[in-house]
Amino acid sequence: MNYRKLIIITALAIAFISAKKYKTKVFTLKKFENSLSKIDSNLYASKYETTNFLYTTFLKDLKKQSKIKEFNIAQIDSVNWRSPLAYNEPYVELYHTHPAYREYPVVNISHEGAVLFCEWLTGQYNNYPKRKFNKVQFRLPTQAEWEKAAKAGRTGVIYPWAGCSLHNYKGCAMSNYSCPGGESIHYDKEQKKLVVITDGSAGGGMSKFSDNSDITAPVNTHNQNDFNMYSISGNVKEMVQEKGITRGGGWRSPGYDVRIASADTYTKSGDDIGFRYFMEIIEL
Repeated sequence: MNYRKLIIITALAIAFISAKKYKTKVFTLKKFENSLSKIDSNLYASKYETTNFLYTTFLKDLKKQSKIKEFNIAQIDSVNWRSPLAYNEPYVELYHTHPAYREYPVVNISHEGAVLFCEWLTGQYNNYPKRKFNKVQFRLPTQAEWEKAAKAGRTGVIYPWAGCSLHNYKGCAMSNYSCPGGESIHYDKEQKKLVVITDGSAGGGMSKFSDNSDITAPVNTHNQNDFNMYSISGNVKEMVQEKGITRGGGWRSPGYDVRIASADTYTKSGDDIGFRYFMEIIEL
């Protein structure tokens, strides 16, 4: 058996065992409202990146309602997992459908799909009895709102957690990111190579430690910021309202590219791009 294939099968088995902890219903209202963090008086954000479970529930509902046009727009493009450099076929087949990955972040979706999801979630919440708020709107955040949520009331911070290092004192990664060297490594798209940033805005440490994630990690895996939000930096790049822009970096990103200030561009869906929904209160 191919070594890469063996690693994936082993990881899948571990993920399946872990998945038994996360058997939640989509709209158990108390649990859902508890999954939101308050950013300011009328703005909340999900503590977690949007999961496969929640997104596929949305897709199933579109199909049930025979909204074929919306379903086709929102569909997941699993073939993005395929790579000539790695055996990723199990991810193509299982990542978005297997129970083991239900609490992993949804990826390989378009900006339009994320917007449609937010519209669907808005309708679901506003029609739910005994909800906390009378009328809300779920949507992608602006870049300013995303940064405000990431900083969680702190000023002068590089990452969502305190300190300027991607590792704690034990050497454990605080984020799911690529570890080619350290906090000063950046991927230059124009040069198509990794470069070292020497402007003093990143921590100088070099480290061999990663978080042991081969790809994405469950959405509640990594350290929370002061707003109790997980994986603001790393895991998946998060789409914002401005199409073609992501914030926070993802599992493929080197250390410099998971800073709060970092932004990236995209032209299509990818296996390291997802999103986090925000909730704006329209009527109390």
